[in-house]
Amino acid sequence: MKAAVVTAPGLLELKDFPMPKPGPYQALCRMRYASTCTGTDLRLLSGDLPGSARIPFVLGHESIGEVIHTGSKVRFLKPGDLVSRAGVPRDEAQGMGSLYGAFAEYGLAVDWRAMQADGLPENEWRGYRAHLPVPDGLSAKAAPMLITWRETLSFAQRMGLTQGSRLLVIGSGGNGLAYAAHARHMGARCAVIGSETRRDLFVSYQVEPYVNFRDGDAVAAFAEDMREPGFTHIIDAFGDHRTMNQMLPCVSAGGTLGVYGLDDCRTYSLSPFRARHGFTFYGGSYDEAETHEEVSRLALAGRLDAGDWYDMAHPVAFGDIAEAFRMLEQRRAVKYLIAF
Repeated sequence: MKAAVVTAPGLLELKDFPMPKPGPYQALCRMRYASTCTGTDLRLLSGDLPGSARIPFVLGHESIGEVIHTGSKVRFLKPGDLVSRAGVPRDEAQGMGSLYGAFAEYGLAVDWRAMQADGLPENEWRGYRAHLPVPDGLSAKAAPMLITWRETLSFAQRMGLTQGSRLLVIGSGGNGLAYAAHARHMGARCAVIGSETRRDLFVSYQVEPYVNFRDGDAVAAFAEDMREPGFTHIIDAFGDHRTMNQMLPCVSAGGTLGVYGLDDCRTYSLSPFRARHGFTFYGGSYDEAETHEEVSRLALAGRLDAGDWYDMAHPVAFGDIAEAFRMLEQRRAVKYLIAF
């Protein structure tokens, strides 16, 4: 089979890769669709993400696979099921690493629920809890968005975002749009600092105000105007510590800051004395499994629409994945849908 392999910083190539062989608790999946991630995937591809895998490695983490064969102890997955986060594992014989391995023609999904039910140690299955069936009624093309939606909703809920919160999102990529969408269905107010080209899309999610990050005067005026009553939550979905520090005076008393984006991950720093009140920094993570059911309900109800993140009518063929990443670097789309 073929897999998309990072062979040098910035270079993504299709390479031959052995077909994965499922173990007792694994299901072999034919990969159907995957989506690109501007944050993680681009950082891994460029080598800018701390802790990146040793080159070469198979890229991608937002995948949907269709089960075609199951191991002897699998009982919560069956042939025909669509499963999120399936991927190819590392291949020690070839010295090939894998960062979830979504961009491959075949992959494996782990039946972690069977492992849990059979009493296996939690450390053996906990890392696979995002391997979950796609709900009936949600198309395979829309399903890769479950991963972004689950990650961001879990992060927002753990930060304490709720009805009546006042949220500021820094960044207008796929994650920033997800936070705006979650704020809308939670009943929280949301403002965004982002790219002018994304204004109309974010405004359709009831974002108000929307400030162009390239207009320094507008951002400064916005920061001054929003000092009172301030924001109960600020999420940096891009990884821009300069803008986060500029907005620190706008944190309300007891507010919460969270950094989700990776752009400045090597040099990110805060100047806490710029804040006028005490605040909490949320340095935690997320758990996709805890928001899977809620996100699935929202998607099935049409309250989360994958078409706002990528073009479902014109997915990119797997053979053209390197070109998709070149266009992603130019910010020509929020995300791209990859078809296998």
